[in-house]
Amino acid sequence: MASRLASGRWRARIFLPGGGERTKVFASKREAVTWEIHNRGRGTESKESLTRWLERIGPDALLGGLSPSTRATYRSHLSRRIIPEFGHRALSAITAAHIESAQRAWKSDDISPTVVAGTLNCLSRLFRFAIKLGDLSASPMSAVERARAGVERVTPTLMVEEVDRLAVACDLVSRRYGDYVRLAALLGLRAGELTALQVGDVNLTTGVVTIRRAFSAGELQTPKSRRVRQVPVLAELVPILDRLTRGRRPAEPVLLGPLGGRLYHSNFRTKVRWPTLVRELGWPGLRFHDLRATAIVLWIRAEVPLTTVRALAGHASLATTDRYARIARNDLAGAAAQVDSYISRTRGEHAQQVEDHGNGPD
Repeated sequence: MASRLASGRWRARIFLPGGGERTKVFASKREAVTWEIHNRGRGTESKESLTRWLERIGPDALLGGLSPSTRATYRSHLSRRIIPEFGHRALSAITAAHIESAQRAWKSDDISPTVVAGTLNCLSRLFRFAIKLGDLSASPMSAVERARAGVERVTPTLMVEEVDRLAVACDLVSRRYGDYVRLAALLGLRAGELTALQVGDVNLTTGVVTIRRAFSAGELQTPKSRRVRQVPVLAELVPILDRLTRGRRPAEPVLLGPLGGRLYHSNFRTKVRWPTLVRELGWPGLRFHDLRATAIVLWIRAEVPLTTVRALAGHASLATTDRYARIARNDLAGAAAQVDSYISRTRGEHAQQVEDHGNGPD
């Protein structure tokens, strides 16, 4: 910003990448401000790659002031999508077209709209910070057309027999991956809650699993609801959980990866080729999180009270639980439609048989 000198003249100043600056002295404030506006961003934008720029400023500076959970989430956006997609490009060379192309790719890779939106928010913060440091003159995010939410996705759920098919297919890669699917579909836990589950959280004597923690953006945190909750162990899960916990220390993770370390959800998706697998099994677009919905809808179909379902699922409100109740009701409506169609079809066939019989020989 232009500043007045003791001589009465005006000094214009613009900041350069890396902390430097350019100055020039003018007779009037108007001339100084005009020069600043004309030259700000001209030849000053960083030619560093995004990766190099992040290394120079440090992620702590970029993410300062955010809550611990948001900071962890933004770190995940940076490491999983932003750096792999844009890290090789010069910071000043990233365009709105590049970002929109990445947005389409993330969407086609079955990444949830919430995660895509969070990634774009992280990018917006990154570009604003670069402008603040003088490393960029404008943010390409201002020209990005964000994907519209469109029609609300109908959450698919599986029948118990279909869960078995999916789990058996995962067993072929690793039995531990099949266990992961079965537990998700019958305990109703989120992926981060399942991978954070410890042996001491499982009590087969009382038939209860306690959810105390969850992995979020790679960091161990409290569950999404911020409350400890408990879910019942169904009879089908008793032998599985007994096998996974017997003789092991309480602090050990229940689920281990094929090589014995902690099970990572991203590794699971890669190893079982999740998008391809569910498409080949006849459920294109099925998400792992839909297994949690499968469990919740199963509870509702079994006529467990919604207030109890809310507590088991860890929902913040009954409104969220009621969404799953609507799914259950829609499933029943679909079943009724199928039966009505069958009745109509067989009634027509029966009428035809009667007519044929009536027209037969005396």
